[in-house]
Amino acid sequence: STVGLLAGTSSYEFGGIGLNNGIGRIENSSAQGYIYNSEATYEVYSGGLVGLANVMNDSIIGCTAKVSVIHNGNNNTKNVGGLIGRMSNTTVMNCSASPDTLYAKENVGGIVGLMDGKSIIIGCSTNCELNLNINYLGGIAGRVDNGKLIDCHTDSRIISSGDYIGGLAGLSADTISNCSANGFVSGRNYVGGIAGSISGTSKGCYYSTSTATVQGQKNVGSLLGYGRAIDSSASGDVSGDTNVGGLVGYGTTIENSFATGHVSGKKYVGGLSGISSTVNRCHAEGIVEGASYVGGLLGAGSMVDSCYASGTVVATADTVGGLVGWHQNGKITRCHSTASVTGRNIVGGLAGYTGAIAITESSASGTVHGTDYVGGFLGKSKDAVVASLCYATGNVDGNDYIGGFSGNGGGYNCFARGSVNGNNYVGGFAGEVQVRSTYCYSTGTVTASEEQVSGFGVKRYSNYESDSYYDMENSGQSDALGAQPRPTFNMKNKWNYEKWDFDETWGRKDTIKACIYVKELVRFMLYRLEHHEQGVELYNCCYEPAYTIEHIVQAMKKVTELTQFVPYIPNALIMPAAYAAQCLGSPIGI
Repeated sequence: STVGLLAGTSSYEFGGIGLNNGIGRIENSSAQGYIYNSEATYEVYSGGLVGLANVMNDSIIGCTAKVSVIHNGNNNTKNVGGLIGRMSNTTVMNCSASPDTLYAKENVGGIVGLMDGKSIIIGCSTNCELNLNINYLGGIAGRVDNGKLIDCHTDSRIISSGDYIGGLAGLSADTISNCSANGFVSGRNYVGGIAGSISGTSKGCYYSTSTATVQGQKNVGSLLGYGRAIDSSASGDVSGDTNVGGLVGYGTTIENSFATGHVSGKKYVGGLSGISSTVNRCHAEGIVEGASYVGGLLGAGSMVDSCYASGTVVATADTVGGLVGWHQNGKITRCHSTASVTGRNIVGGLAGYTGAIAITESSASGTVHGTDYVGGFLGKSKDAVVASLCYATGNVDGNDYIGGFSGNGGGYNCFARGSVNGNNYVGGFAGEVQVRSTYCYSTGTVTASEEQVSGFGVKRYSNYESDSYYDMENSGQSDALGAQPRPTFNMKNKWNYEKWDFDETWGRKDTIKACIYVKELVRFMLYRLEHHEQGVELYNCCYEPAYTIEHIVQAMKKVTELTQFVPYIPNALIMPAAYAAQCLGSPIGI
């Protein structure tokens, strides 16, 4: 092994050890000291241990470096690393670097400046502070054109006024997996706790976490500034201007991931991502603050499935939602939000604005505050029915066009139960029924200071036959503008709802299956009463997400390879049959 700084140089490489176009191994070696080149050009690669590593058949293993490396030439200097200047076709494993100072005008990293040629860095770490006003700066790698980062960690402060700044990598064109970042990262555009940007449709960040605090301007996230995130999480606070997210600033695809940090920005701000085209099985918890296009999960999005958001969403301007601020060109399916939402115009408990294909099987339960076009579920939708099998239960208040479900209507088999308070165009379901609302109901209290008020919604078009109803006693209203008023007793009986489908739509396929049998839960309680030892015992008797009976039936069909149709039995038939079975079975102990 070699210990200490060796000033081995060639015409193009500067490093503690010179290694160029060789076949061999460097193992358990270290370097400490200082490398300074006042005549460096873009063709020069400098590293604390190796200038250029192009090791075809072997690797660099278990090495360390604490070397200051400075390229201070007049030309466009680049490719400086705390361990390696540039690596190509090389594997670096279980190495670490803690440089005091690194400098070049581009491509600077705590381990390597530039990484290409199918290289791999695995099990490496850095602890450093890099404060350079350059592009492509990272705690592990400045720029990765071709190569993977696996099981790497950084606990560093990475600060720049340039673009592509990351806790691990400034820019990567390949996969990052099982990595983690802690510390502080600051830059201009494309700034992330793990990477500033990961480009390529099939590339992304997998099974990684970030607790880093991240600041920037555009495309800023605690995990990624831009890119694809799968099975990853972030808890660091994030602040920026545009495309700011708790996990990813601008996401392509995000799956099985979550974020819990405090997120603040101006435009396109989300608890998970500022903008993302496809999001599946994700959630965000925390405080989200912005101006416009702000959401508890996404500032703007298209395809969103099986996601939820909780916490607080606060915006100073328009288009704000508990889950999504702006929803366009896609579907929201099986999502919910419990976040409280405050904004100016076009504010909704689930989505601020939707001009998309559909929102189905989703709900919102948070309180909603705004000025105009404010709804417990949607602030405003396009001129077509987009929401079906959805509901809102949060209280809503604002000025004009205020509804328990939507500011301007637009629902099919939906309901609202929150109280509604506003000035003009105020309704228990919709402020004004500008978009057809069919087979819907509302039950909340409705109060308004002007004359355009309805228990359900002020009706814009006389030809809208809605087959909808509202509770006239709870609402304090009695008009028949947008729906038929009914007493509370009638609202609780299904015979009140003419033409409604109680076999399929309003049946109980969505009944949540108990996580544990009641008798087993009682046994746990009795056990604790009979055993008085000090301390706490925790019994996990629930799971998230809770599954419905329909989900369980579908899973059993898949496992048993059952292809035949499973009929839905209406409640009116199953309950008498169950009672008869009980009467026949009780005498014989069944």
